[in-house]
Amino acid sequence: MFILQGAPSLHELCIKVWDHLCEMTVDEQERTKYGFSNEQKDAHVLWKAPSSSDFKHHNLSMLRVFGFQCEAEIVNCIKSVMKTSAALEDVYMYEKPMCEYCKHTAWK
Repeated sequence: MFILQGAPSLHELCIKVWDHLCEMTVDEQERTKYGFSNEQKDAHVLWKAPSSSDFKHHNLSMLRVFGFQCEAEIVNCIKSVMKTSAALEDVYMYEKPMCEYCKHTAWK
C-alpha cells in the first residue's frame, strides 16, 4: 500500500509477478556487483495493508496484474488495492506471461 500512498496522482498500476530463471542473475559475483539481495524471495514483503489505515486513493482507476497466481498473498494484495482505491474501475489479471528470451511461459 505504500506505493499508493507515495503516488497520490497515479491512475494505472501494473504489477508483474515473475520468477523465471531465464531472466534471473544467479552468478554470485554479478549478484554482489549489482547489490542484489541474497535473502529469501518475499522475505520483507508486506502483503496486507495496516488494518487501522483509513487511507483512500482517489485517482487509481486501473489495476493490472501480470503473472497472476491464485495464492493467498496475491489475492489479498489485490483485495487491499480494491478497498483502498475509491476510483477503481477496471482490474485485469493475466497469467503465464511469455518470456521474451526463451519464448516459453513462466509456469507450465
